[in-house]
Amino acid sequence: LRLSVRFFPIAGTVDQAAGIAFGIEPDGSYFCVRANALEDNLLFARVVRGKRTILDTIRNTPTPTRNWHTLAISLRGKELDVELDQVKRLHKSLDAIPRGRVGLWSKADSQVLFDDFRVERAP
Repeated sequence: LRLSVRFFPIAGTVDQAAGIAFGIEPDGSYFCVRANALEDNLLFARVVRGKRTILDTIRNTPTPTRNWHTLAISLRGKELDVELDQVKRLHKSLDAIPRGRVGLWSKADSQVLFDDFRVERAP
């Protein structure tokens, strides 16, 4: 499975974050990959019962404000790959195959445009 979205951070003083949530379970638990234009980082996190745990932080991933960027997640069984602007930034082996819904993610006072959200079979 390949999930991807284009995003355009506009404004926000606390955050300018855009991401993809996946494996969204009926109880609201999910995984998330997000980029933040104010912090120039990428986070991989798990949210369980509203509590977020950061599993990985990738620093030095520039996502300048007021520019279009592309975030993509590839899932092959338990294997996860994350690309930001066509550059592979993260590879993880998960404990289990994620199951559930997918969606877009943002936080705090982020003002972000999203476009071209895709859910496709991975090549």
